[in-house]
Parts: sequence; structure tokens; C-alpha cells
Amino acid sequence: MSAPRQFDVIVVGAGLIGAAAACLFARQGLTVALVEARALDRHAGAGDATDERVSAINLAAFALFDALGVWRGIDPQRVSRYDAMKVWDCNSPAKISFLAADLGAPCLGYIVENRALVAALREKLRQNYNVTLLDNTEVAGINYDRDPNPNDAGGRLSVTLSDSGERVQTRLLVGADGADSGVRELGGLHSRSEDFGQDAITATVSTARDHRATAWQCFLDTGPVAMLPLADGRCSLVWSCDRADADELMRLEDADFCARLQPLFAHELGNITACQPRRRFALRQQHADAYIAEAVALIGDAAHTTHPLAGLGANIGLVDAAALAEVVEWARRHRKDIGQTSVLRRYERWRRGDNARVLAMMKGFKEIFGSRHAGAKAVRSAGMNLADTVTPLKMVLAKFATGQYGDLPALCRRA
Repeated sequence: MSAPRQFDVIVVGAGLIGAAAACLFARQGLTVALVEARALDRHAGAGDATDERVSAINLAAFALFDALGVWRGIDPQRVSRYDAMKVWDCNSPAKISFLAADLGAPCLGYIVENRALVAALREKLRQNYNVTLLDNTEVAGINYDRDPNPNDAGGRLSVTLSDSGERVQTRLLVGADGADSGVRELGGLHSRSEDFGQDAITATVSTARDHRATAWQCFLDTGPVAMLPLADGRCSLVWSCDRADADELMRLEDADFCARLQPLFAHELGNITACQPRRRFALRQQHADAYIAEAVALIGDAAHTTHPLAGLGANIGLVDAAALAEVVEWARRHRKDIGQTSVLRRYERWRRGDNARVLAMMKGFKEIFGSRHAGAKAVRSAGMNLADTVTPLKMVLAKFATGQYGDLPALCRRA
């Protein structure tokens, strides 16, 4: 019987966060297996069709992609930078705006089609012979080697693949497999979940006026509605609302849906002239009680999910990946086992506290901006106007929105 294949790191989940993590580990010269449940098109991202799924990439995530050499591989027709952000309360005169020039930054961030991001990441992975893609399979089980040989370049964790029953070995298993993470379950890690009772409706819409490289967001009592600028002049809509309202909005004909949306943005973007097919997804907040187990680490949605009102989900997941890679690099410099619990604990201490604060803040924003109580309305109106006029407070919020806060990994810091 042949010996099992051995990898330094196995990353489960070939989406945005998992592919970025695989790039980071391969960059260190580690042997990496990237496991994905779906059958993947190795050339995903090619073609002219617009991907209605987009991510708001902040400056910390941009710095990471730039350092990896991935950003230059993204089709520029799939990227739209935004230089301004305007936010207002639809039920009061309260408003706040941010300009890149106020931060001394080239822009506030980028709106990028997910397909283009993942295509650029996979192209970078194809260029690295240390990466093996194992698609159309899942991790069916894991077993620990309780007596690992510290001089063995192979694994201390045996991973069984579902399609063939093959067992492969690794020193570190990384779960980047989403909110319903199988790695989290197999690693015996638990999470707490809270359903917001809301859905987000997404679509690509056309407007009579140019978006002017600005991200627009208004707050209704039922949740925020965002219009994000796309490279072709259209906007990506994210409408968060109570589930009953989402049911109604999804039943509307396109023309009626546009008519419902138009009053919210007509003063800035003019008439809503067209709407591409709508999608919806449930909103919930989830946080793992622990990010690590022996030789196992969680990143991205496998560790945490939150409300999309600030567009932070993918961004904090990318910072997770960069932080874990930095900890692994530190461990190798100090000749430590990269899957050792004491090593992985450094990653957990680094990221879980910061993420918990972000999730608490997002929950607080959702509650105060989603409240119909007169007192809450007065507080949010006064708070928004205060933040818009008090420069130090506004700068703190701007740094938060652009990802320039907290203890960032070296690859995520602005030069």
C-alpha cells in the first residue's frame, strides 16, 4: 500500500477566503491542498457576463491582494473604486459623508465582482506548483496522530476525502468552508448563531444618473439599503429588510420593484431604469466559541458571520487568513509545529477579540438603525449628525469603514 499524500496545509473551501489563504501559505513555500465540494472550472471568471455578486474590498484587503500580486491580475472592467461614501437616515435630516481626500487615501475602497477576484486568485495558485486542487470532494473525517514525529515534513492529522475515501495527511487543517462549516463540526468546535429575522435582496440596477464613484446607503426602519458603484456605470443593490417585507419585494414585477426603490435614491441617482434578476439570502450573526482545535483553525464565515450593513464580512475574513499565515510563518522561523495548539492560540487571541468587537458593533448598529422607537430614532439622528461634524470621531469611523483599525497583519497595512 502506498503512503498517503502529505501536505503542510490543507485548506477546505476554494471561495474568496480559502483561495486567498492557499495563496498565502504557498507564498511561504509550504505544500498546500485546496479542497472544494463543487467541481471547479479551472478558468472560472472568463467571459463577458457580469457577476451580480460583488464584494466591497476595503484598503486592508486591497493591501493584501496587492502584496500577493493578485490585484494586477483582476480584470479592470470588473473593478470600480469608490472615492466617497454617503449615508443618510430616510426618516430624518441626519446624514454623514466620507471622502478619500479627507483620509489622504487614493480611494475608500473597491467594489469587485466575486468571479473576477476568485479567478485572479486561482490564476495565482495555478502558477505555484506547491498547490494541489482537490475539487468535487469534501472532508469526511479527521483522525489525529497522537505521536507525531517532529522531524517529519508530513502530517499529524489524517484527513479522509469523501469522493474516494483517500486519506491524506497534513500538519494544519484550515476551515474556510462557510457558515455551515464541516471542518468546524469535525474539529468539535461550536458556534452561537442569532437569526436577525431579515433577508438581504441583491440585484444589479441601472440609474439615470452616474454613480460618481460613490457608495450610497440609506437607512429605513426595516434596515439599510445600499447602492454600490460598478465599473460599467450601474450599481449593485443590497437591500436588507424584515423577512415579510422581503417576501413582498421578491413578488414584485421588475418595474414595480424599481418604482419601490426609486424614491430612496432619486435625489442622487435619478430614475431607476432597469433591474437584473433579484436574489435573497437570510441574515444571521454567528460566532464560533473557539477558532482552533488541535491542528485545526477556522477563518472567514466558518468562524464568524455578521450583518452586511458595513460590508465587512469578506474583509475581516481576509484579515483572518493573513493573520493565520503570519502566525504560521512565525512558528516556522522558531522551529515550532504549525499545528500545535499553543501556536494556533496566538492566531485565536489575535483575531477572535477583534472580530467579537466588530460583530457587537454591527449588531448594535442594526438594532439602533432598525428600531421604530422614537427615542432610538432621535439618538441615531443626533449621533449621525454629530459624527459628520466632529472631525476626530468622523476620522475614527472612516478608518473603521476602510479597514485601517486594530492590530492588522503586516500584509494588510497601508504603505
